[in-house]
Amino acid sequence: MATKKEFIEFWKRSIDREDKGPISNSEDVQGLLFSNGSNIGMNATIGQNYEDYQHSYENGYFSALMSVFEDARNDSDSSLMPIIFLSRHYLELSLKDEVLNLSIIFGTPMIIGNDLSHDLKGLATQFQHLLKQNGINFFSDDDVFWKIASIIGVLSPYSDEFRYTFNVHGRYNLPISYDDDENNHYVVNLEYLQRCMNYVHDYLQALQFITNDNEDSYLYDTPFWNPYIKGMLYLVLYSRTQKKAENILKSHSSSQVKNWIKEIIENSNLRINSDDVTIEWAPEEYIVKLCNENLFKIFSNQGTWSLKTSSIII
Repeated sequence: MATKKEFIEFWKRSIDREDKGPISNSEDVQGLLFSNGSNIGMNATIGQNYEDYQHSYENGYFSALMSVFEDARNDSDSSLMPIIFLSRHYLELSLKDEVLNLSIIFGTPMIIGNDLSHDLKGLATQFQHLLKQNGINFFSDDDVFWKIASIIGVLSPYSDEFRYTFNVHGRYNLPISYDDDENNHYVVNLEYLQRCMNYVHDYLQALQFITNDNEDSYLYDTPFWNPYIKGMLYLVLYSRTQKKAENILKSHSSSQVKNWIKEIIENSNLRINSDDVTIEWAPEEYIVKLCNENLFKIFSNQGTWSLKTSSIII
């Protein structure tokens, strides 16, 4: 039987530190990590110098996905896990972002308290419905865009299947039985998946460009060009305290609604002065303003509370 000393020695001999750069235990890890290095291109700003969070997350995860696709040429099996996770995560982030962006631009009502689930197939359906509702028939119903979102959603329905060995119920995640037809699909053609993800990204990236925080965006020169205002709207929509929100809105009390939104702002690291937010109760709806500029209205519709901006395009 091996000894612990032999185990430690074996571990040390197995470590390959060649050409990876020196590391000293005397280094100020905190100070070096959060400071500018000599290689300017490798200094990254958290939040991308306060650009819209959507840009940072979407582009970052897609870039990471493309890097792993390249690594897959050397080890496809190990690369499969991060590829499926990153593909799914990128799609989920992008679809949620663009549902919000397009709803703002078209002035489409959004239900307050909707569950922000990880249902990728459902998100794709919601996005597809929003496009059709506003007369944008970019894709046929059998377009690869919808097919790949649906397939990845079935392959990873809870978003953790390719992140963890075991799920939250203690069940082993792999191998996954993917039964879309009579055969179990245990092989994924990563080259084809990369083509599909590039195709989807081309459309989503273009949409992000015209709905995000740049001077060519449809949101430019509107309050929602400010990512923190967009973030406030997002948090009002997807409040974790839905029952509390419903009770406050039913009160028809502008002061209660203001305190609710003020609490959201102050608890969410939003760079907005909550004192600049005003609420007016008009007949059957609240008007939410920032610095006396209308942001959105909240109204009751068939038993649910919805939020709506003024449409930016017709």
